[in-house]
Amino acid sequence: PHASLATCLQLVLNLLLVPFFPQKSAVTVQAGWTETLQCTYSSSASYIYVAWYRQLPKRSLQYLLQSKGRGGSYNHTAPFARLRFSSQADESSGTLVISGLQLEDSALYLCTLLGPQ
Repeated sequence: PHASLATCLQLVLNLLLVPFFPQKSAVTVQAGWTETLQCTYSSSASYIYVAWYRQLPKRSLQYLLQSKGRGGSYNHTAPFARLRFSSQADESSGTLVISGLQLEDSALYLCTLLGPQ
């Protein structure tokens, strides 16, 4: 049954604008569990957003959501992700929460910082 299948989640951080520091590089969880992934960063930009993506095996990057970290007021979640994916961000870290994990959630998860260039 799905509930006994181990699911591997890997967090890979995209070094786009500023250094990111993963809190976990890989985790193994059970289907049905909830898992929280986190990245930390440092930026002096007046506003920042943290965006999360995932890459399923042999697939292109898939946008999940973005959260305001500082200054901005815009949060957005891809329609398919609204039921099980959520995130929060502040001035120095972002978290992605995946609830009701499924085997199909096995992927590389990436966060990136968006803000003024």
